[in-house]
Amino acid sequence: MVYPDSAIKKGLQGKLYVRFIVEKDGTVSNLKAIKEFDKDCTDEAMRVEMEPWQAKRKSSKSVDGYTFYI
Repeated sequence: MVYPDSAIKKGLQGKLYVRFIVEKDGTVSNLKAIKEFDKDCTDEAMRVEMEPWQAKRKSSKSVDGYTFYI
């Protein structure tokens, strides 16, 4: 994550929570901000979380719809 210049200039810092689901193919769906403190920081966090993840596996098979709260 690259901390947004606008947040740096304003001296902002805080916690941001997002929720999303990792599908079988590693794509992210249903990305939602649960708690945010700055729109630019939220946008950057969502950009980063949209990158593919490694899907959850059980018994050597990918599991669909694993939900993460970060």
